[in-house]
Amino acid sequence: MASEIKMPPLSQTTDNVKLIEWLVEEGDTIEKGDPICEVETDKTNMEVESFASGTMLKIIGQEGEDITVDSVIAIIGKPGEIISNDQTGITQAASTSEINASPLVQRLALKRGIDLTKVKGSGASGLIVRSDLEACLAASRGGAEKNQSQGKEVLLRETELSTNQKIVARSLTRSKSEIPHYYIKTSVFQDRILSWREKHAVSDGKKAAIYSFYIYAIARALKFFPGINGFYKDDNHILYNQINIGIAYTVGRELYVPVVKQADTKSIQEIDEEVRMISEKVQNGKLEPSDSADGTFTISNLGVFPVEDFSAIITPGQAGIIAIGRNEKRLFIDDEDRVQIRSAAAVTGSFDHRVVNGAEGAAFLEKVKELFEKEFK
Repeated sequence: MASEIKMPPLSQTTDNVKLIEWLVEEGDTIEKGDPICEVETDKTNMEVESFASGTMLKIIGQEGEDITVDSVIAIIGKPGEIISNDQTGITQAASTSEINASPLVQRLALKRGIDLTKVKGSGASGLIVRSDLEACLAASRGGAEKNQSQGKEVLLRETELSTNQKIVARSLTRSKSEIPHYYIKTSVFQDRILSWREKHAVSDGKKAAIYSFYIYAIARALKFFPGINGFYKDDNHILYNQINIGIAYTVGRELYVPVVKQADTKSIQEIDEEVRMISEKVQNGKLEPSDSADGTFTISNLGVFPVEDFSAIITPGQAGIIAIGRNEKRLFIDDEDRVQIRSAAAVTGSFDHRVVNGAEGAAFLEKVKELFEKEFK
């Protein structure tokens, strides 16, 4: 009997994903565990695997469509097996049987408003393939742009966002519209850390990155404030059972947030080695979806730029984020009114007021400051 392939739960924070691309076509032989489509969650892209073996009898979910968890996206069964209308969940126009194109290409054409009767196929025996649709769209856009440009002195260039940029855009828009942010700033002195770095090599004779010390301190501070290591959902305060620190990286116009998992259990040496490995993967475009999964709190560091301080946007599915500004020499007056010159950076916490009140956010920053300034002697 034919089996329904349903969209599995892929995110802790949303029940909807966007179906980006089918990796198979109707009629293909599928083995259990084979990737059948690529989807976009609120955090990353990932592949959906088939839980059954057989022939792809019917593809129901459409590319570009928002799919709810447990919705049927495909039917798998034996070759030639008849499936009922209530299983498919969709009906096709009668004229599609006269079109020399696969069901997948027919659905894409319908979605994009292309009349297949006017498309010449470049495949075997005149079969219309996906590249024919793209060529048709390109020709259509070219004609439209030519018409629109007439009489205009200034031409605007429209560039579609990358898949990753679309994910980030939707995620941050959702965060700012749904999460009531508030912000608290403090100064963190780095003199002791800078001195410790000069005396202790952590890996291959290299000094530990300042970023690694912040990850170390913030992860351990979260152990004292487990409520911040969680998030709000449907009038509930949900707590994570691991402390996984996301670290924001930019490459060109792309933003990635890979995760150091269970950072509270790792030494500064282990954290620094992982940070270096992550940085290399980001720069070389080798980051995997699993590298950015399961974050529970995030750090954004703009200290390499002349940025004194800034406020970051909370990642959906989290309750806070730390923003780190540039390390600078500052005049400091101690408790005995002595003037000193010290290295310090502004650290700003953004918190979700629904689950983290102002006093808790301030106390958390105080603990981060304490651990960062006093942990390494």
